[in-house]
Amino acid sequence: MDQFRLKDNATMKGNWFRTTLIGCICLIFSYLSPVSIAAIQCPEKAWTAGLYEHGVLFFDGRSGIDQDIINEIRHRTGCKIYSSLMPRARIWYDLEQANLDMSVSGVETPERLLFAWFVPYMQMKNIVLLSPEVPLSVQQPEEFLLRSDLRFGAVRSFKHGLLHDTFLQQLTTQNRVLYYTDSITLFKALKQGRVQAIFAQSPVYRRLLPQLQFAVQPRMLDWYRQEQGVPHGLVLAKASFTQPDVEHWRLLMEELKRDGTLLKIYSVYLPQQEAEALIW
Repeated sequence: MDQFRLKDNATMKGNWFRTTLIGCICLIFSYLSPVSIAAIQCPEKAWTAGLYEHGVLFFDGRSGIDQDIINEIRHRTGCKIYSSLMPRARIWYDLEQANLDMSVSGVETPERLLFAWFVPYMQMKNIVLLSPEVPLSVQQPEEFLLRSDLRFGAVRSFKHGLLHDTFLQQLTTQNRVLYYTDSITLFKALKQGRVQAIFAQSPVYRRLLPQLQFAVQPRMLDWYRQEQGVPHGLVLAKASFTQPDVEHWRLLMEELKRDGTLLKIYSVYLPQQEAEALIW
């Protein structure tokens, strides 16, 4: 009888071990192959994606963080995506008019939520870049506000963060903000002295400062240390994607974050600490 009990115990332990092992294997496979990929249904025709030049996010019409993310989406889903360089204003217009399926590195606003969904894959923090014309005594935004001879540059429709944009609004009421169409034009204005300060993110100034060959590097300050980075991500036209679709895309982007793919992409273009800071 004891022999039978020993055999039963051994059998039960063996069954428990096999069941546990199978469960762990299934868990691993579910982790590696989440439902997000299978759930994203590819259309018969290619999706259209608008990309815009913005520092190391996209440059030379073919390279950058956003291009790598689009390539990774193509690879993981097997879906066809036709991407092209477009002006930012045209991207937002075409998304609203249902002439474009998606875009990248977009910032959510109440107005844009009327026609698009947003799936974040990075956060970017703005710091201020001050030209040599700004006295060293100007250290804080309040001190800049007191200098009526100093002008600030910005790209129209960019969202910099609540405190940053509140500061810009104060300067706007004093007619001290000059607006530009894109980042490279903004940086040129700083270099040429048309403005004495701008807000910028590390993926932008890391490329544009050396590209434009500033004779003297701008002074960099973090005026609003307490403010978090602004989420940026995929922009999906509501004319092309439903809310259930968006949840599958959200799972896919979380997978890219979880398995280290996003950090790997960011690290190609930025120092490690700045790459890690982009993880939202």
